[in-house]
Amino acid sequence: PSGTTVAAIPPGAYELAHNNSVGFYFSKTDLVVDNLVQLPDSRSDEVIAEIQKFWTLKGKFKEMGFTYKRGLLLWGPPGGGKTSTVGMVVKNIIKMGGIAIMFSGRPSIISGLLKNLRQVEPSRPVVLVMEDIDGLPYEEELLAMLDGENSIDNIVYLGTTNYPEKLSGRVVNRPSRFDKVIRIGMPKDDARKAYLESRKLGFTPEMMNKWVTLTSGFSIAHIKEMLISVFGFGETLEETVKRMKHMAVPPNS
Repeated sequence: PSGTTVAAIPPGAYELAHNNSVGFYFSKTDLVVDNLVQLPDSRSDEVIAEIQKFWTLKGKFKEMGFTYKRGLLLWGPPGGGKTSTVGMVVKNIIKMGGIAIMFSGRPSIISGLLKNLRQVEPSRPVVLVMEDIDGLPYEEELLAMLDGENSIDNIVYLGTTNYPEKLSGRVVNRPSRFDKVIRIGMPKDDARKAYLESRKLGFTPEMMNKWVTLTSGFSIAHIKEMLISVFGFGETLEETVKRMKHMAVPPNS
């Protein structure tokens, strides 16, 4: 018996799972992506726009005789927006009817499942997300998946790292594995303003200017905590900013 079957895999985000009856398989996971805000940050916008354009270029890739795939590696400081950018990419791929796969486990297992997927749905758009790729073992298997005997068509590989210097040159400095390496820095003034406006907390123009100025160099996670502290716990803006700046200082400095 095959258990439950479906005509097509529902759009969504999936992760690797296992049980003794069927072995490894992709299991749908509930990622919270609906409330993400696409901030006017040029680098994040560049990533999202490039992936959206990639999905329109299948004919061009085939004309040139190239495998229809793209690899993007995002790097930058913690809290700079890499995970939010990934979330927007996942949100967009689900919206267009594709699937996102959140990498876990061995690359060889993921590769095998991707090949099985392609036998059933040869043209389904897929994004494979590999967060904190600098910590992934099995480099040879990873290379085979990105640009070797286990690579497949119609896929975007999207990796992130805080520490690009930890990655082998075979991974980070080889187009056709990761075709572009893009730095995602801390959100700029317009991005911080857009995030604050998205919370709909009734900022006056004067308040908005003050918050944008005081949050210079802060991550979205820092700003979120500031909103909770000021509007939830009743702290003053000044003491909250002071605490956020102290948190950003390394403990032993």
